[in-house]
Amino acid sequence: GKIYECKTWPASDYCKMEAYSPLNTDAACNGDVCWHQAWTYVGGCTGTNSPTATPTFDAANVEGCPEEYETGTDYGEGDKVSVTPEGEAFGKIYECK
Repeated sequence: GKIYECKTWPASDYCKMEAYSPLNTDAACNGDVCWHQAWTYVGGCTGTNSPTATPTFDAANVEGCPEEYETGTDYGEGDKVSVTPEGEAFGKIYECK
């Protein structure tokens, strides 16, 4: 998956707009996609992880998936949202800066 962070204000105002979603591939900003004006690509996951010999579970640190992204919602710094693209089994998590 890919990880994006919402840029700081004033660019953060765009993070809640569908046109600026990293999933939007429309070239709506002078012939280019708009997401890079509001979001910073942080990185992604590559390779594989080997299982540990003795898996552990810390119930105090279980977060689960954040709420699904909703267009028009007022997100603030530190807010996390999830987005599952149509036709994909796994979603992505975004965090506002």
